[in-house]
Amino acid sequence: MSDPNASQTPENIETTPSIFKDVALHQKKQAVTQYLVAVLISFCIFIPFFFFTQPVRVGDGSEYYAMGVSWAETHRPYMTGSGWDYYNLLYLSNAIPGIESPQQLRSFTPHLVSVGGQDFNHFWFYSMAAAFIAELGDYAGFTIPLHTAFLVLHCLLLVALLSVAVHFYRWHGLLAVLALTLLSPVFWYLDKVHTEFFTFAVTSIAVIFFLNRRYFASALFLAMASTQNISFLLISFFVMCVGVFQHGRSRWQFSSLLLIFTTLLLNALHPLYYLVRYGVPSPQFLSGSARAGLHLFRFWIWLLDPDVGLLPNWWFGFLVLLIALIIATKQKWRFDHLRLWLSYSLVFLVVSLVAQSSTINLNSGASPGPSRYALWYLCLFFPALLLLIRSIRQNWWMRSGFLTLVVLGGLYSLMNYIPVNGSTAHCQPSAASWWLQKNLPGLYDPPAEIFSERYGGVCELITSHKKAAIIGPDCRKVYLTGPNLSGDFLITGAAGCSLDFARINSTLLEKVQSGEWSGGDGYYHLSTDEVSIAAFTPEMGVEYSFALGSPLTQIIGRNYRQWGLLEDWGFWSVGKSAALHLPCPAEAAQAHPPINIELELEPFVYNDHSAINVSIKLDNDPAWSGTLSAPQTIHLPLPDGACAQANIMTMRIFVDNPASRAELGISGDLRKLGVGLLRMRYLGQ
Repeated sequence: MSDPNASQTPENIETTPSIFKDVALHQKKQAVTQYLVAVLISFCIFIPFFFFTQPVRVGDGSEYYAMGVSWAETHRPYMTGSGWDYYNLLYLSNAIPGIESPQQLRSFTPHLVSVGGQDFNHFWFYSMAAAFIAELGDYAGFTIPLHTAFLVLHCLLLVALLSVAVHFYRWHGLLAVLALTLLSPVFWYLDKVHTEFFTFAVTSIAVIFFLNRRYFASALFLAMASTQNISFLLISFFVMCVGVFQHGRSRWQFSSLLLIFTTLLLNALHPLYYLVRYGVPSPQFLSGSARAGLHLFRFWIWLLDPDVGLLPNWWFGFLVLLIALIIATKQKWRFDHLRLWLSYSLVFLVVSLVAQSSTINLNSGASPGPSRYALWYLCLFFPALLLLIRSIRQNWWMRSGFLTLVVLGGLYSLMNYIPVNGSTAHCQPSAASWWLQKNLPGLYDPPAEIFSERYGGVCELITSHKKAAIIGPDCRKVYLTGPNLSGDFLITGAAGCSLDFARINSTLLEKVQSGEWSGGDGYYHLSTDEVSIAAFTPEMGVEYSFALGSPLTQIIGRNYRQWGLLEDWGFWSVGKSAALHLPCPAEAAQAHPPINIELELEPFVYNDHSAINVSIKLDNDPAWSGTLSAPQTIHLPLPDGACAQANIMTMRIFVDNPASRAELGISGDLRKLGVGLLRMRYLGQ
């Protein structure tokens, strides 16, 4: 039977009941509200960065700023003479503390100079997007500073991510993305000019599209990620092939063909650009910063290493994944196109882990702790978070548990990943790494680079010391470099161990020269007796330095974040409070006459920041307070009962007005420095 025409339809019958119209209108209003909330949340998150925080360069940020300047001022993807002139103006303005000078930046990539100008190891697509925003401001009649343009780009990326999540999953998607963004290490990168947030946003959008079978859109956003990290083009091609297979013999629409064409174009952008200019698909191999398969047998470190891995440094994500797996198992894995999702995850993991294993630098900088590479995998946690949020709706206990998990995860994120804390933590061991190396050091030997830079006290500079011994916090595990070279070892590390470094050096030389330790660079272990014999006890009247190689460097213990790196003169306190655990002289425990500590301090002062207010406590008893404007030697009387029950006492240094090099316009270092420790000795009264 054919449908009735207008003349056949009874006049008193409504074709669409009004109640259905009301429901549809309500749904549209609700959807609009959700989109507006997504936009509002994004702008609220970025308001502090727009108006109240100071821009600062981290990692390779100078390259992105330079490429942004080049795009905005010369409309070139590479640095020309005029491009360098504009960048020099940015450098001289000190608008972004810590960016490298043009001379420094030129020296980074001398191998990437071609006809027309100079390129960098990092591609220009990310910077081009920020420059486009700055140019729009110019056309509109107002100036958008380059750093602000990058922040606007990040804000728009967050708007896009939240909007896509809201489109497909409504409030649940919004909550999942917010948790993934604000309760993970990527939170730290919201205000940093680095590609980590860009990569996180576009790969997360790609995951959401894939889960909803929008394969060509998913492939497009993965292609955007490939402009900055070329390995994503393989994942993009995989998803595009899935889309073509699923499309079958259906009629092709123009929108699908356009998505495929744009995806292919974006995927080709990075390799084609460098092939044309330098004959290689990626500048990383030309510069020597990557070597195919170099660390292939350690591919798992980006996920599991206690220092650089994602899971040990993001317990919130680990618990979410674990709980989601339990829920999925109980629900018998009721999940749309589960096999495709598992295939996607497997391809994503294999391609990314193999690509990352080719890097030369395992312990990369510009990080709040875990490696930047580890953040690539955050997008894969979206389905787990979504499943968990959906599963708690009708279970009060699960809601309470999840809320507790979110609160604890938020506190941890604020303590470790808050964006305004610009200080990097790749030179310090993580809490998980410290515990493992302190209590179960034989369970895991990290790659030498990670262990040396995290526990050596001087970060990357440890490589400049050809013969060194880095001692772990268990006081027995030691990593040796250059053991067969002549001369003494630089002894460092041993946080909280109280070892006599001269005795340790003699022991190490004896073991190497006797052939007992003959394996070259690597991990070795001291015996309990050797550690006991080498215990450090300061002598009365003897002056000890806080410089690198001195046994006093051990007194930092596990308070790494309260102190700066070890230097040839000593080290700085960081923040308003810093603690040390001083070894006591033998006389202190023997109830000899009163003892003083003679301590030489240097205040961190510069220009108008001409003095600092300092107070010091020994075992919680006030010992000294005053104002320092120049290096000064002070005397601290030991309190009664100090060192009576133990051979150490706690010194706490409080600084009312520490300052960072960034706020003083010296560099991009955001650590608030207080006093430098130079020398000390114990004196009798």
